[in-house]
Amino acid sequence: MNFLGRLLLVTLCTMPICLKAETLLSVNGIDVTEDDLYYYLKEFLVPQAYESGTQKPDAIKNALVNLYVVRRAASIALAEGLVTNGEVTYREQDGGYRLALSAFVSDRASKALSATDWEGLADERYMMEQDKLGPREQVDVQHLLISSEDRSFSQLMSLTLEVQEKINAGEDFTSLVREYSDDPSAERNEGGLGFINPGQTHPEFEEMAFSLTEQPVLLSLHF
Repeated sequence: MNFLGRLLLVTLCTMPICLKAETLLSVNGIDVTEDDLYYYLKEFLVPQAYESGTQKPDAIKNALVNLYVVRRAASIALAEGLVTNGEVTYREQDGGYRLALSAFVSDRASKALSATDWEGLADERYMMEQDKLGPREQVDVQHLLISSEDRSFSQLMSLTLEVQEKINAGEDFTSLVREYSDDPSAERNEGGLGFINPGQTHPEFEEMAFSLTEQPVLLSLHF
């Protein structure tokens, strides 16, 4: 089994029947196991580089050397009384607890963020600070679509002018939508697009929509 395969085995072995991790280096009473190397590489290699990193002999060798140097220096410090076993044990446990705490916070924060209704919060914030922020830039649009598809230019212009004349004469716009609109959804929504925000529609359409009053306007768009 190659080294990466052994590392994967370390991550998968959670049952008591798993074999003890293989010792990869043993010098001067300092042992470095597969588990040690796996967690070391996991800490210092970003996930995107982990697999490629573990396949490079120099990366493995350097990791083993670093682990050995740290542990050898630590054993000398303990032997010379530069630090107590009790403090080392505390630091080991404290580091583990902090790692677990970080994992806990990350997990709960991720779940909270994914469950948050950001649009609802934005609306609520806007309502609370409306006086400070000013009016929201939205416009309620109802449109009548006249398609150029399967029509000659003269037919298109004739139909457009016919509709415009009826609009100018004050005929009910919703009734004209039902009669003339080529938008398949017009039967359902009578041409209503609802409130639109800047950046949601075609730039020419948006420019006209945000400059509108309640007076209908003829707009020709070419997509």
